[in-house]
Amino acid sequence: MRDRNLTVADYTTGTVTVTQNSATITGSGTTFTANMVGRWFQVTTNTLDSYWYRISAYTSATVITLESVYEGASGSGLSYKIGESMETPEETHILLADAVTSAWYAGPAQDITKATWWNNVFWTGDGNNNSRSLANTNGGLLGAKKRYASRSNSRVIRRIKQLNSASSKLWATTLS
Repeated sequence: MRDRNLTVADYTTGTVTVTQNSATITGSGTTFTANMVGRWFQVTTNTLDSYWYRISAYTSATVITLESVYEGASGSGLSYKIGESMETPEETHILLADAVTSAWYAGPAQDITKATWWNNVFWTGDGNNNSRSLANTNGGLLGAKKRYASRSNSRVIRRIKQLNSASSKLWATTLS
């Protein structure tokens, strides 16, 4: 699946009935559509199961199917949310932790040496490589950018500096 623009508002109309160990979601007062396939479903009523489940099939305005079975407790008349989620290659998931680690060392820990090392890991996959050149990098965000260069450049991954305070060196990642 390709990444999305993430412009569709969350859908919450009506209520749902969920059954533990079943992938079928039945709605009441809903108008599910075929366009919801590939989006994510979550029960939002006070529940211990706050997991997101990918929607794999549309049957009717009141029935959708999840990619995996619902693991929470069965219930009816429940509030829910259907929303979009950006799909990122599995190999890039660790980059979020690398960026957060860099931000923690740059901010609360005030250790610029470790912050710089983790920032280099985020960008290049190598804590000792401070090059931001695609030619000199095979790992990190820049390596992923090279590997996925065939994607539309209208959704390029950009990293911008947060402007929290003059003394803050916190960084944030934005995906657009």
